[in-house]
Amino acid sequence: KAKEGEPGFKRKAIPKTNREVITPDSSMKVGTTFKIVELSELLQGEGEFQNRKDRQTSQQAIDKIRERAVLFDPAQVIEPARTSDSGPPIVLPSGVIVSGNGRVLTIKELYENPEYEKQRDTYLETLFAKYKKPGLANPFPGIKQPVLVQQLNVNKFGDDVAQEKKIIKFVKASNIQKADTLSAG
Repeated sequence: KAKEGEPGFKRKAIPKTNREVITPDSSMKVGTTFKIVELSELLQGEGEFQNRKDRQTSQQAIDKIRERAVLFDPAQVIEPARTSDSGPPIVLPSGVIVSGNGRVLTIKELYENPEYEKQRDTYLETLFAKYKKPGLANPFPGIKQPVLVQQLNVNKFGDDVAQEKKIIKFVKASNIQKADTLSAG
């Protein structure tokens, strides 16, 4: 069983956030629930869960993440979106990111690079304002690097090959290469 701060740790859902998300081509619909998780509880999608090559390692990818961090618009990762290619990243219960690897890498850059302190503070202020709880200064006690995610409403894979194939189909339909829209401007 996963411990707090590890991928797969079970966080409570934000009440009344069950919603339906569609793929950009409208070929699939999935149910999701919003949760606030620790950045360290997320895993970058790999293999069939990431159909874009060299997502984290190429200089071009690193430059794109930094470019997004400079122009970061927190609403694009906090406000609900109808399609799976925008809004809060979409994750499996295990913490594997199935749509939004780039969004998570940009948020990670905000947390880890002091150059983006202003953008990080704006992100946290926006997140706290949207999900504040009466009487609490920090609405996410114990979470040092909060990330709002949409968790797919699925069970763990187990032996359900059909469900896994459906998720892989969803990943492919969600991650069609398009113009970058994470930054303002």
